[in-house]
Amino acid sequence: MKKIKGITMAVLAGVLAVLLTACGSSFDAGKYMQAGLDAAIRGEFTDYVEITGITEEEAEQEYNEILDSFTEQMNELGLSDELNEKYRTFFADLLKKTKYEVKDIRSGEEKGSYDVDIEIQPVTGVFDGLMDELNDVVDEYIEEILGSGEIPTEEELTEWAGEQVYAILSAKLDDVSYGDAETVTVTIAKDDSGEYTVSDDDLGAVALKLIDLGDLKEYAEDALEDAAE
Repeated sequence: MKKIKGITMAVLAGVLAVLLTACGSSFDAGKYMQAGLDAAIRGEFTDYVEITGITEEEAEQEYNEILDSFTEQMNELGLSDELNEKYRTFFADLLKKTKYEVKDIRSGEEKGSYDVDIEIQPVTGVFDGLMDELNDVVDEYIEEILGSGEIPTEEELTEWAGEQVYAILSAKLDDVSYGDAETVTVTIAKDDSGEYTVSDDDLGAVALKLIDLGDLKEYAEDALEDAAE
C-alpha cells in the first residue's frame, strides 16, 4: 500500500512544485493563474514566460524538476530506472489530460489580493478499481509462485508489483472520462518581497480536484497533510 501511495502522491506533488511568482503594475490575476497552472501541469510555457520574465529554458527546467521529483519518489520504492521512466511519462501524459479553467476574478479580503475561481472537471476512470484489479493479479501471481516453487527476491517482488500497477493505469490512459465540473477558489496575494504568490494549501486543493484518485484519495489527503506539517 505504501508503494501505491508513493505513486499517487508523486502526481500531486508535481502540481504543487512550481512556485508562481509575478510582479509589475499591470498584473492580470486571471492570466497569471492560468499561465502558472499550464506551466506546472501541462508543460505549456508561453504565457508563463511572458508574465514571470523568465526564459523558456528556465520554465522548462522548472517543469522537468516536477517530473524529476516524481522519479525521485519512485526511486525510493526501489523500482528499476526503466520502470521509473515509464511512470514519469505516464505522469506527464495524465496531467496533460486534465481540464481546468480560470473563471472568475475578484478582489480578495486583503488589500491588493485577488480571489480566483478555477473550474475543474476531474479526470476519472484511471484509478477506479485499481486495488481490486491489483488484488486479482496478485492472487494469480501467488499461484504461479507456489506452482513453480521458486520464491522471488524482495527486489523482484517490488519490480513485479510496480509493473502491474503501471500496466493497469496506462491501459486506461487513452480512455479517460471526466466528472462534473467543480469550482476551487484560490487567493493570490503579495508576499513580503512584493511578489504575487499562491499558497501551497490553495494549490493542494486544486491538485486534489484534478484527478479522481478513487481508492487512493484517502492516502493522497493524508500525504498532503503530512507535507504541510
